Amino acid sequence: MPIETKAGIASDAPGGTGGVYLDVLGAVGPDFVAITQFDTRKEALASALSGKVGSGIPLAFFRCPYDPVLLGGALSTEVSTLAMEARNALTTPDATLLAAPATAGLMASLGLKPAK
Repeated sequence: MPIETKAGIASDAPGGTGGVYLDVLGAVGPDFVAITQFDTRKEALASALSGKVGSGIPLAFFRCPYDPVLLGGALSTEVSTLAMEARNALTTPDATLLAAPATAGLMASLGLKPAK
């Protein structure tokens, strides 16, 4: 099972923002992706090798249907040539963005609390 790492950018759990988490990919369906989230590499590897959730937190992401025609030119089969740092800059906000009033308002409307 594939494992990915990610940085926590918003969380309603104390200390959940800014940490690094590991996700083990589970079932992939036409309208969902199931993962199990772990705090340590050791736990994630044990789960990936055994196929058992263990101490992880099971999560699911549901895919929204979309109409490719409506997205027009926004879809591409091109593979990104961006360096890792450039990709991270696009996908992982820095402290300035997280501290912006608009971001705080969005997080509040979603019921998320920024780290203090």
